Amino acid sequence: MKVCIMLLVVMMNSVFTYAQANILTKDEEVMFFPASSNLKERCLGYDCFYDTEKSYKNHKFYDKDKNRFAVGKNKLTPFSEIEGHRFLVNQTQKYTKDGKIKNETYIAFLTREDGAKLILRVPFQPNNKCNDITKGMVVTFYDNGVLRRRVSIPFIQPDSIQKLKGLIGKELIRNSKGEYYLGEKINYRVDGKLTTGYTLNTIIENAQRLSENEDDMTGIFMNGVRITINDIMFKDVPQYSFKQPFAKVKCYASTFYLPLFDYYGDGPSTLNTNYRLVDCFEDYAPLLESFKKDLPPVTNALVNDLEVYYGRRKKFRENDNNVHYASYYIGSSPYKISDGYYRIDKIDFDFTTNKLKLCIYMKDSLNNLFVVPTKASHYDSSKEYACTFYDAFYLKSDIVTLDSLENEKEKAAHALELAHKNFVIEAEKREISSITKRYGHKIATYYKRLSESDRNTFQKAAAKWGANTAKDIVEGFVRIGWNREKCRMSWGEPRDINTSIGVWGRHEQWCYYSSYLYFENGILTSIQN
Repeated sequence: MKVCIMLLVVMMNSVFTYAQANILTKDEEVMFFPASSNLKERCLGYDCFYDTEKSYKNHKFYDKDKNRFAVGKNKLTPFSEIEGHRFLVNQTQKYTKDGKIKNETYIAFLTREDGAKLILRVPFQPNNKCNDITKGMVVTFYDNGVLRRRVSIPFIQPDSIQKLKGLIGKELIRNSKGEYYLGEKINYRVDGKLTTGYTLNTIIENAQRLSENEDDMTGIFMNGVRITINDIMFKDVPQYSFKQPFAKVKCYASTFYLPLFDYYGDGPSTLNTNYRLVDCFEDYAPLLESFKKDLPPVTNALVNDLEVYYGRRKKFRENDNNVHYASYYIGSSPYKISDGYYRIDKIDFDFTTNKLKLCIYMKDSLNNLFVVPTKASHYDSSKEYACTFYDAFYLKSDIVTLDSLENEKEKAAHALELAHKNFVIEAEKREISSITKRYGHKIATYYKRLSESDRNTFQKAAAKWGANTAKDIVEGFVRIGWNREKCRMSWGEPRDINTSIGVWGRHEQWCYYSSYLYFENGILTSIQN
């Protein structure tokens, strides 16, 4: 059953980020945030909105219950008469009945988009320094005359929401403009306690209050990460009396709901950091084109699958972090680049925690994807080593004019063969190391001598029955007491199976060319050679 809770709007010092002014301002258009589902279950409406024609006569304001706007039997203004509507602020003023400052009322004259006239009444709160009304608005909840809590009643300019909806469907890219990827280091409050963190930590903290945000969000603000805004909406937030504006965002395979601004109200996650989500991202397509304009003219010849050659010009330093595997996480591994041919995959931004960088994405003969920078950082300049793609690579057409293509192909083939050999050697070392850790040096020494097929058999058997049984299976032994699966893995499929069933159970004879296996109820009991 709904409880009738009176709402009293008072002024206090708070700021709504992006679109909301400190207080209502003449000639601006506003829209009040929708009440939360929880608030609507407990409350019947507002007590602070009045019908202008009924409540304001002869320059006097009459704040009686019966004069409220669209008043019902409960003597309150229904939520539906306020939320979802646009209001033009015609005028604001202070009003007092007895001339005393403490009894003054701040009133705002509003016109709804359908022409309805309203007055928003806010009790005047004098400022000790300037004797002016304080900034911001707070709704006070009463239950049977007892003060329960105060929460901010937020409003926003409708044009701001419309501009944000214009971004729906656009691909945006994270660009910190040279700052650390989580922004400026700041102090902010959570649940009244002072906390130190980065600006965008606040967005993550706010977003994680929604149960829909299950995936890890740490990397979403790394430079180069792309998102698509699929929708703009108001959503319920736990412990907040008013819904908050969110962007439904697609980020690669994940979907997140990101708050457009810091939460407005007095809930536990109102951090007062004044961030704006749209300031963290830029339109991807034009930004990419603007970066490309600064690249050498030869860039126009770089298309997908174009072959280029590494090895005739300068080379990158060994373990140069600027050349690394392409990966959407912090701390990508360096890519060891060898002489030979490579294919261009695309020109795109790299994922980085610092300044946004444009790179050439490339693939080797094994389809490993790695990135090479297009521009050198100020600390990368070197006469001896390559710092960019243009320092190190030839176009295939350039190689033909400079030298014999067949000669270059031989060098490339030799380099790739050597790279493959080294790859196999390293893979072998990792495999033997893994076997040693699991089964000891004796088994690892035995494992080294096995063919690839026998190694596969050994690993499957060892995973099920241990290394000793696996060794027997690889060497073609069978043991009394084994089950059918072990015997089949060791000797293979029999050419025939003779079965007899009686009160004693199931008897099977497995016939091989010169040997026989006898099973009682699935267990090997006898071997005949």
